[in-house]
Amino acid sequence: MLDLQLTLEERWSRHCHHLQGMKEVLGPWTDIPAPDIGTDERVMAWVFDEFSKHKGFSPAVVTGKPLHLHGSHGRDTATGRGVLYAAREFLKASLYTNVRDTSFVIQGFGKVGGWAARFLHEAGGRIIAVADSKGATY
Repeated sequence: MLDLQLTLEERWSRHCHHLQGMKEVLGPWTDIPAPDIGTDERVMAWVFDEFSKHKGFSPAVVTGKPLHLHGSHGRDTATGRGVLYAAREFLKASLYTNVRDTSFVIQGFGKVGGWAARFLHEAGGRIIAVADSKGATY
């Protein structure tokens, strides 16, 4: 069953995911898609492969690819790490405080929120609540 599901997911990603119509506007000098809700490095690898079939080898066409397909080390954590950096700079410039003296509530606990919570905690912040589409805890 898992193989069938994966096959259907790959077929959908390659052919029905608007890629056929979008290949003219995707590219390293135009629009570079990134993984989002419901996608991962496998899906981005399929988009990269499909683009390469039509436009030639171009690793820069998408982000979020696996490392062995010219992906970037740390890409999976980058946006969550960016939340830490943005919070740190906002707290310093606007509230004259720091992450260690601040409590945080994380709305969304997926790819970004989970990493953001981890990095904020590692920097000394207090995570007092988390929530996602299925519920919340504090």
